[in-house]
Amino acid sequence: MVSLSGPVALEGRDCLIALATCADEKEGLAGERDQRWAGVLGLWHRFVGQAKPGLQSPPPLEPYLEVLQYAVQELSSSSRRHFVSRWPELRQALASAGVTTHLHWQACLLRCPDVAQVAEIAASATLAHSTAWNVESGRDVAAVALMLSYVQPEKLRVRMSPGRLRTSQWAEVVARRVGDVVLYLEDEGGDWYDPSDDLLTPLLRSKMILVHFFGGVGTPAGVAAIAAVAQSAQIFLRMAEPLDLSALSGKYSELRVYTRPLDTFSHKWALPAAPLPELVVESAYLGSCEAVARTVTSLVPPGGRFGELWLRYCSLSPPEVQRLLVLLHEQRVRTREEGDTRAEVDGPWIYLYISDQLAPVPPLLYAEPIACGDYHLWNTPAFYRSHGSPLTSFVRVEDRDQRWAGVLGLWRRFVGQDEPNLQSPPPLEPYLEVLQYAVQALSSSSPRHFVSRWPELRQALASAGVTTHLH
Repeated sequence: MVSLSGPVALEGRDCLIALATCADEKEGLAGERDQRWAGVLGLWHRFVGQAKPGLQSPPPLEPYLEVLQYAVQELSSSSRRHFVSRWPELRQALASAGVTTHLHWQACLLRCPDVAQVAEIAASATLAHSTAWNVESGRDVAAVALMLSYVQPEKLRVRMSPGRLRTSQWAEVVARRVGDVVLYLEDEGGDWYDPSDDLLTPLLRSKMILVHFFGGVGTPAGVAAIAAVAQSAQIFLRMAEPLDLSALSGKYSELRVYTRPLDTFSHKWALPAAPLPELVVESAYLGSCEAVARTVTSLVPPGGRFGELWLRYCSLSPPEVQRLLVLLHEQRVRTREEGDTRAEVDGPWIYLYISDQLAPVPPLLYAEPIACGDYHLWNTPAFYRSHGSPLTSFVRVEDRDQRWAGVLGLWRRFVGQDEPNLQSPPPLEPYLEVLQYAVQALSSSSPRHFVSRWPELRQALASAGVTTHLH
């Protein structure tokens, strides 16, 4: 970075005006880059009072642009009159240095945040590029906070983790934004249920119109903030503890609530009745059928009907899912879908359809497998490892237990260690991963035993679905 202290202050604004004039005279043509760079080196020596930077050939225009940006910043702060009179020349010099697109002007704005002329051009160029602005980083937040004082896009889409947004100039964006906002707050690598109430409460004093929200909420204040600015919004809430969401009545076109099984409820918080809300119960663990039923019945809206009702990343056994349908039916919980009461398994989702019609044993229906083999491959090894325990998969065949027992036997025979810490048969991919690990461990630890055991291992891999050249 170039320091503007010391010699620059001694030279004064005349040097900076000379910089603008010099830059203007160079015209910015590609064939004159050598001449232009010679001028930049002279200016560097004149302004900074140091030896010329150790560059032997003309570099890209970035250093030249950096000097110009400092000239803009220094002149605008030291002499508004001279800056205004010289601004057309400086703007032409910036354009000659390659500042032509909205992204270039935003970068220049972040270097010169106090220069209104740069902010106005950056805002106009960004709006001309798109009437919907995307905010996905702290730099985006800073640039948008500066540009909103000059123009307002039709829609502002903010998609960031709560942690990153907390360290940005979010409060300035909230204070200056007028109009539609899409707010997607989720940390892909963190706790999905991390509440974002501290980022939401400033909305109470804003002129934002919330048209889409996805994120965690943990307090009544967070709910009140959403209700204050939402208009016909799509609202997707994650709440670890039950909250009163009645303030959202009349504020949404779609309401989907994500939660987890809770063993006890001190109070029932009915979801708003219209439009029919959707409920997703995530991470139901083996043996939590009654807890899931209590969770659902504690949130059922007036009238007892959900628009949609799902389980996601569910470890309930098939009999537990069938029992859950019976329990909810007995509590007069219903969903919008007509037909027989049933559960449909599709990847990580189990759709619960509950009507007045109930068979003695509600059916479980399955989507077609998405890959070879008998398993629904909706639980990847990465997800499997990150959640500590396997998710029970629904299978079409009856030999899952026997096959898994064979895997554990292979593990013991080939790897010579304790059984892996898995309590129930996982989907095919973790099963295959265990076999691949057995191949790797045995081949590296004992090539002789590996060669003698290879026919068995190859047969096990084939049984796991390793049949094509891609496998």
